[in-house]
Amino acid sequence: MHHATKVVRSIQAMILSYIERDNVIVLAVNAANTDLANSDALALSRQIDPEGERTLAVLTKLDLMDQGTHARDILTGHDEVGRWVGGIE
Repeated sequence: MHHATKVVRSIQAMILSYIERDNVIVLAVNAANTDLANSDALALSRQIDPEGERTLAVLTKLDLMDQGTHARDILTGHDEVGRWVGGIE
């Protein structure tokens, strides 16, 4: 196995060892100017919290989003990610 692959797997195992606990609130932090469908943080969160009951998605860097795009659908729950973590009512 390639060294980089071992490192990635080790990091994922370490993260999972913490977020698997039922008494943990998971903060899935992502930059708003990235593709949330490919987010490792959200993927790991969904793996252990499929209903999104103890996951809080945090969007950063809203000011760096491309012209004409916005995070409204995510923040209001009208997007897949927003629906999964509840959005803002």
